[in-house]
Amino acid sequence: MCFPLPYRGPPQPGEIDDFLASPSERGYGQMVDRLLANPQYGEKWARRWLDLARYADSNGFQADQLRDSWAYRDWVIDAFNSGMPFDQFTIEQLAGDLLPNATSAQKVATGFHRAPTCNVEAGVHPESNRVNQVIDRVNTTGTVFLGTTLECAQCHDHKYEPFSMTDYYRMLAFFNNTPLEVKQQGDGVTWNFYGPTISLPLTPEQQARRAELQREIDNSKGKRGSPNSVKKKGYQTVHNARDERNEQAAPNESHAARQLSDSRRFPGKAGTPGVLHDFDGSLPSNRLGLAKWLVDPANPLTSRVTVNRWWAAFMGRGIVSTQEDFGTQGEPPTHRGLLDWLGLELINSGWSMKHIHKLIVKSRTYRQSSRVTDEHLEKDPANRYFARAPRVRMSAEMIRDSGLAASGPLVNRMHGPPIYPPQPGGIWRHVGRNAPKFVVATNENRFRRGVYIVWRRGAPYASFVNFDAPDRGTCVVDRPRTNTPLQALTLLNDEAFVEWRWLCRPNPWRTRVGNDEQRIGFASACTLQGGQTG
Repeated sequence: MCFPLPYRGPPQPGEIDDFLASPSERGYGQMVDRLLANPQYGEKWARRWLDLARYADSNGFQADQLRDSWAYRDWVIDAFNSGMPFDQFTIEQLAGDLLPNATSAQKVATGFHRAPTCNVEAGVHPESNRVNQVIDRVNTTGTVFLGTTLECAQCHDHKYEPFSMTDYYRMLAFFNNTPLEVKQQGDGVTWNFYGPTISLPLTPEQQARRAELQREIDNSKGKRGSPNSVKKKGYQTVHNARDERNEQAAPNESHAARQLSDSRRFPGKAGTPGVLHDFDGSLPSNRLGLAKWLVDPANPLTSRVTVNRWWAAFMGRGIVSTQEDFGTQGEPPTHRGLLDWLGLELINSGWSMKHIHKLIVKSRTYRQSSRVTDEHLEKDPANRYFARAPRVRMSAEMIRDSGLAASGPLVNRMHGPPIYPPQPGGIWRHVGRNAPKFVVATNENRFRRGVYIVWRRGAPYASFVNFDAPDRGTCVVDRPRTNTPLQALTLLNDEAFVEWRWLCRPNPWRTRVGNDEQRIGFASACTLQGGQTG
């Protein structure tokens, strides 16, 4: 249970003994509640969502500049830990900035659709780059919330589903908003370095500090031979006038004029945002309306796609095994009634994510033995009908965290900028131009959990790649599972794993308690969550 709910680390021998001493339904339920309340619950489930949201700390492409996007990662962790309803979770990520009196946190939540790759290389056509990002948002929304291959209707009517190309571009209109300028509030080089960003209001303390710094600038004197040190009153006057004009302008009109400039070369019909079936006329025709339509109880897909994904996380495969495709080319559900019931239960519970997770782990299906018998092999060899509990390999992050937990130095500090733990040298050397070096942390950051490790699309953390972590250039519904020699070599030779072996605490070979056989059994219990097996 310490693995599928929060990955707080392997259970200790004492915890296992206490539970086995008095196993009961009540005791099991209490253990589940404790694990759901553990802060590492949010970290564990955020990892899965960040794969879907294609979250990364860099722009991608050849330049692959770093970006400052970790606040969104922290928001996802907190959303899971706080028990945020899934409908609110969806609305804030798709349209948090459009909510009445939107908070800073709700604006940060829109990082879900600020995560696409961004090509900032010289010679890139800005409009082409922007449209590619809009297309990515449409395709990701279709995959994550609807379980559809909506992207197949981008160039022509869908060959297998009832989606026309018109439907696709009506959906695209929700995300094809006016690209309003975000005012620069700092050094230009740093501004360009971080890539896509959002505008958040300054706090009173920040406003006071900014006013103080502005007074220092206004009162400063220029230095001979340093042209940039003099006050730029004329330059500031020009910018003030520009800002006034921007505030008075009608963005929709200027945007329309720009978009219609090529209408004679590329004629087309004007349209309005729309969805794949009836759209409530009371909903606004923007991203907020789309988000509310997605989580409307009348929508047959969102709740089912979501609970199917959670079921797959616990059981190794979904009730619909093609999690990303609920259409005619996907696999039919093995237990249609169960899928419908779980979808309705999610809605009726107030879209409670923790409620569904608790239901699944308390079910008899989940609590079966994973031992394979001859009868299982005869009647359900692929475990398609869940005749036994699954054997699911840990994710790359969990493998790393389990090594830290078993050896002792695991640090549970949460949130903050990405960390740089040890990895083989030279990984970043040929990625991007003028990029910062991978400076290995020498403090507690080298021992923090994997969810906080810097995620550079051009060069993800090396051991994660060997254990099938994606680069997150696109939405990833389910990671592949491979078995290669590199995985064994990583556990044997990777600098981080070697360091943890030396730090192993308590080291069974340094204790004088018991003989070698007892020490081996103790080490097995600490690292493998079980006694010695031979």
